[in-house]
Amino acid sequence: MGVFGSIGGGLRRRATAVENTPVLSTLDIGSFNISCLIARRSNAVAGGWKVIGAARRMSEGISAGRITDMDAAEASIRACVEGAEEVAGERVRVREMVVGFSCGAPSGRMVSLSIRPNGPVVRDEDVMWLLRQGCERNPRPQRMFVHAIPRGFRIDDGECVRDPRGMFARTLSADVLVVDVNTNVLRNLTACIRRCHLDVGRLVVASYAGGLCVLSRDEMELGATCVDLGAGMSQIAMFLDGALIHLDASTLGAQYITNDIARGVPTRLQQAERLKTLHGDVIGPPSDGREMIPCARLGEAEDAEEENWHISRSSLVNIIRPRLEEIFENIREHIRQSQWHELAGRRIVLTGGGACLTGARELAARIFATEVRIGQPSWLEGMPRAMSGPGFAVAAGLLAYADHADGMVAMGDRQENSPDSALLSAMRHLGGWLRAGAT
Repeated sequence: MGVFGSIGGGLRRRATAVENTPVLSTLDIGSFNISCLIARRSNAVAGGWKVIGAARRMSEGISAGRITDMDAAEASIRACVEGAEEVAGERVRVREMVVGFSCGAPSGRMVSLSIRPNGPVVRDEDVMWLLRQGCERNPRPQRMFVHAIPRGFRIDDGECVRDPRGMFARTLSADVLVVDVNTNVLRNLTACIRRCHLDVGRLVVASYAGGLCVLSRDEMELGATCVDLGAGMSQIAMFLDGALIHLDASTLGAQYITNDIARGVPTRLQQAERLKTLHGDVIGPPSDGREMIPCARLGEAEDAEEENWHISRSSLVNIIRPRLEEIFENIREHIRQSQWHELAGRRIVLTGGGACLTGARELAARIFATEVRIGQPSWLEGMPRAMSGPGFAVAAGLLAYADHADGMVAMGDRQENSPDSALLSAMRHLGGWLRAGAT
């Protein structure tokens, strides 16, 4: 179903154009990596977008998706965006971004809403008014709304309909997932992006974008859960009937595995991350005890790994597996606590950097006791090979979000913009996202 956003500065579509062809820029701000994609609209490819510029940089000044050092985070974002611009070519200069974020503890609440249309036939204004009621009902202190996502509409308390516009009705009802986040945490993030002389066009919860990237239409309809194994945390997004129905997060992420390796070897964090990325395994064969991996001990020089200090692959497996089991078991409990787990928790799709570990899918299938697969942005043409893994599903998913919500306009920060003017602006674009949700 379509999406109604409540912050992000309004959809002005001022993204740079190359030869009059629309260009969209996305920015995924993660705890370990920052990823930027610049894509050109193309009807000749299956996904509708072709990547013309891409870059990733290590996250500095960012922890669990939130800003901890404004200057360092600004430098990382600038370097990433400039790298993507360089790949895209001289004529491309990014101004407005679709930003994926995980900070601010995103939380969704399902609310049931009902209104009387202002006339015998449901109009655009009636649907927008219904969704606006979802955003304004029972606001929580120190939190702001980012999405209001309808899970179907009902006419006169009857069967669900995809698009109620043009239908005769006495009442219009819907169950709407209202997503809000910590206000100041998100404002710090947007302030950092604006310090890079970039405009924030849309703000999208990262796990939602990841799900849009890797889940098929049938999976969204029948029920599936996207689990993003990020560095600072693990995020959960549940889909059913074509819409996002639940959001949750675990405070355990892949960075805990890196920390365990650094303590267990012991070695530097950078070396531990390298060991995890290049040699990390969850289910190793018995011969792993004889395979030795060179590494530098804590406090030694970079070239010390060429000396006689080694760790066996089996020892590395014994460090990684217990922590990953703990992460999966914690995620399993979060899923079971959701009221939707029987419908949407029976199929799991893993994304994020942690999903790259050899054997992660098999271990997850055993712990979740259900079908598990690894989700990758394989549908996106032009994606660099180095950025085609599950760790970049969110960056690609932001492009899928732009298609999913095509024509949708963000209301804007309601502390800065008039709700009435924002509503009128949103009404002009309603038809596009309703049609996108109905297809």
